[in-house]
Amino acid sequence: MKMLPHIFPVPKGLSSMLVLPTIIFAILNHSDDSQHFFLHHDYWSGGANLVMSYIIMFVLHYFRSGNKPSHFKIQADNSWKESKNRTIFATLAWLVHINMFADIELHCLIQGHTHEDIDQIFSSIARAFWIKCITTLKKFKDMIKRLFVKKTTMHNFTAVWNFEKFFKGNVF
Repeated sequence: MKMLPHIFPVPKGLSSMLVLPTIIFAILNHSDDSQHFFLHHDYWSGGANLVMSYIIMFVLHYFRSGNKPSHFKIQADNSWKESKNRTIFATLAWLVHINMFADIELHCLIQGHTHEDIDQIFSSIARAFWIKCITTLKKFKDMIKRLFVKKTTMHNFTAVWNFEKFFKGNVF
């Protein structure tokens, strides 16, 4: 999470300026060496509905680009709140059930083990963020796109689907 606007260096008169928390979520697609970012202000609470909304938006974008893999592998944080819970498992099972994928694998690394590639991406963003003035979400997205050589897609994120409500009474 970053705070916008971000002014560097901060003039004394702006030190008490109100800022908006801004969420950054990234998906790395190792099959085509691309990275996908979802940036938005902190409108929604975190959790499984938010994470699955990111994943579904990425999958729909990938399918619209002419790709339709039968196998889907996800590497996620080892967090029961956002990655390992019944809403995530029900939604992934539902994607297989409706034949979006033949199978889905969800990998969660042991706590303390890092996701080196994603950590490096966020480290690069953090370093660039602290030496630049970023005043809007659009400027933040532009900065991220300029940081990386590999294919980078910035997704517009405007809605969170309620998967938990969708499965309530049917699965839970």
